[in-house]
Amino acid sequence: MESFTAVFTQDGDWVVGWVEEMPGAVAQERTLDEARVSLREALKDVLAANREPAREAGEGHGLLREPMTIGADVVTAVAKRVIARERLHCSVVGSDLDEAEIESAMA
Repeated sequence: MESFTAVFTQDGDWVVGWVEEMPGAVAQERTLDEARVSLREALKDVLAANREPAREAGEGHGLLREPMTIGADVVTAVAKRVIARERLHCSVVGSDLDEAEIESAMA
């Protein structure tokens, strides 16, 4: 299973989220839980939209496709850096999300 980094911030009455590794995967909802659900759907849509043209472009070129996963150690190291960066960001911009919400969003 692939892991991605969800990043959330409060913007007025809205919770805005995006996937750090996937430009275009964004969501905006009234609650953090709603934003999480919408962001997962947005990520699925972006992955599907990118996958189809790539497959079509490779047709007839004798390409080898195989599953690729990232080890848990790499994901853990990236998540730690993201959490540290988000803590700094929240302290600078005064986000309404607390550290527990941010860490939960990264899970």
